[in-house]
Amino acid sequence: MRHLVHMKSPISWVVAFAALCLVTFSCREDVPLDVNVPFRTEPIAEDFSSIADPRARWAAYNLSDYVLEQSVLCFCPYPGDVRVIIEGNRVTDVIRKSDGVSLYADVGQSHKTVDELFAFAGSVHPDSVADLRVEYDARFGFPRLVYIDYDAHIADEELGFQTDHIERLIR
Repeated sequence: MRHLVHMKSPISWVVAFAALCLVTFSCREDVPLDVNVPFRTEPIAEDFSSIADPRARWAAYNLSDYVLEQSVLCFCPYPGDVRVIIEGNRVTDVIRKSDGVSLYADVGQSHKTVDELFAFAGSVHPDSVADLRVEYDARFGFPRLVYIDYDAHIADEELGFQTDHIERLIR
């Protein structure tokens, strides 16, 4: 036996369509970055990309309060893509991008400010490790990638940081 739904009025169709849209779009998994974010940012307008030295280029921006996206590259349990909040040149929070949840209590000490990335990259002599890679952001000068493989004969001791998308933190 077949059941048919008869919707004679146009209003019934509109209500049914609206309900379908509500159900469909409320189940999306790709949560916008600004959901539950307890801070505001703005793009950085200045452009000091003409400064050749990456550290001097970064210093020209004179940023101590900023937000960046960072991934820790290691053989370790890691929560995925995060936004790192830096205030007064200190990591003050780590926010998971997918849902806006603070992970600072669990992984806050695993992330680095730009100045700490420079120090980390500079603390390793290339001849003392199997592989050292440092790539700098063309516009801002910060270390976009710092990757160290301490020993080619040992698995899973590598450590790195992938850093992207920086914005000024608005207080």
